[in-house]
Amino acid sequence: MLIERNMASKLTDREQLADQICLSLLQENLTDALVIGSRSDLFAAYDQWHTFYKTSSPASPLPTQTKKYHSIIVRLPKSHKLFDFFLHVVRAYADHDAAIFVYGYNDEGIKGAQKKCADFFGMPSEIIGYKKRCRVFSVSYKSKKSHITAPKLNNFSENVDLIVDNSSYPTVYYPGMFAQSQLDKGTNFLLTHPPVFSESGHILDYGCGSGIIARHTNSINPSLTWDLLDIDTLSLEAARINCSDISVDNFILDHQLPVGKKYNHIISNPPMHTEKEEHTDVINHLISESPTHLHAGGSLIMVVQSRLKIDKLLEKNFSSTKTIADNNNFKSIQAYK
Repeated sequence: MLIERNMASKLTDREQLADQICLSLLQENLTDALVIGSRSDLFAAYDQWHTFYKTSSPASPLPTQTKKYHSIIVRLPKSHKLFDFFLHVVRAYADHDAAIFVYGYNDEGIKGAQKKCADFFGMPSEIIGYKKRCRVFSVSYKSKKSHITAPKLNNFSENVDLIVDNSSYPTVYYPGMFAQSQLDKGTNFLLTHPPVFSESGHILDYGCGSGIIARHTNSINPSLTWDLLDIDTLSLEAARINCSDISVDNFILDHQLPVGKKYNHIISNPPMHTEKEEHTDVINHLISESPTHLHAGGSLIMVVQSRLKIDKLLEKNFSSTKTIADNNNFKSIQAYK
């Protein structure tokens, strides 16, 4: 699902600070480096690889670089499985006697990551610096291969069956995806209380993740066509596989609603967290911007936490709104243009 703040690539202070700390500690020692997973533009002088949408540099499921690096810098991700995936990428792109640097906060598990790296590369690690609970450590790696042998994405996939209303959906997951290998409570609530659609129409699944929303909704209305949008390339790669049996016009890597496109309906389980911080920016963005992306009579369908106070914003932007279901934890709403 979409995880960047307000879908406009805003960074939290926490993310910006982590990059600043790392760069300040390493900048004098870096000449040729690959930076993995950084969300800011502070590393713009170096080659980058990240799986999520960023306006300043392209995203991809695997690196597109064709050379090896003497230095590789890794921003510790929230997902342990994604970090394991990153380490295999690092091993493929590390030059002989390369220096590997990893940075992150204590509450993100940086201490455990330091031990994992030492075990993975078979070399002792060293703390480079520590500031404001953000740690930077290094480990060396003596690569024995002169050529790049990039890991295969399928080697890191998980195959699970997601159950919605007694229907089973075989589903592929890749590392770092939202609600890894399971159906989260919000999406489950949305899908077990489905909205009313016309028999046909063009629908945008905003923050599609694995594609389960489109798949289950399409099982009820098989004449629908879809655009699937997410900020994460790994999610879109999984969705391409998972949604191969429904009509999908476009898989869109973006951080906001597609410019110049209109839909009969937009459906979403919008995120409320960027790493450790809670926010409603994505929800506010959807409510405020969706009407310009909807045909007359179209609607926005969302599942949100019941405690959120969004009624006034909905009234300001839509002609009418109905609550499809509310269990005091989650509520599913349908707002009409």
